[in-house]
Amino acid sequence: MDSVFGVGLPELVLLIVLASMVMGPERIVRYARMLGAMTARLQSVSRAFLRQLNAELDSVDSSGELRETLDELQLLRRQVAELRAEVLTIAGGTAAEGKQVMRELKQAQNAIMPPNLLAAARETKATNGPTPAPVEMSASNPAVHRPPSLFPEATDSRPAANGAPPAPAAALPRRVDISDDPD
Repeated sequence: MDSVFGVGLPELVLLIVLASMVMGPERIVRYARMLGAMTARLQSVSRAFLRQLNAELDSVDSSGELRETLDELQLLRRQVAELRAEVLTIAGGTAAEGKQVMRELKQAQNAIMPPNLLAAARETKATNGPTPAPVEMSASNPAVHRPPSLFPEATDSRPAANGAPPAPAAALPRRVDISDDPD
């Protein structure tokens, strides 16, 4: 308990110093004795009150019902504390399981990648840190699959890394009209 009625130790020391200045050394001794006697009387009254209260409670509770109720209350408090600990343990375990699932998903994502892209992703991860850099998609990069383009003029016209001209885009099949079935 740091303070009594909002008065802490520094304030109490200040009050004692001010009281000694105002009252003088002769009267401060007399008031200190009176304060000590009053404190002793208050303590004895509070102890007597607690003894009388316990005696009255014991006389009212001759059958032990009040004691049983208090024991049940303490048991319920312990059970609530155990349940709280169990819930916190389960929640912590669920969070750990979620993190493990996320790690497994990342591993599965890496396992799904083609081997040549997986090696490239590992190399960029090792050089650039934990986030992989985007792989440039061009005809000069043989590790990246490039689907045929719908617009041939939009294809990359840069020469390949080995100096050969770019490969022509694959032709898409033509649309075939099928007449409606009369039936």
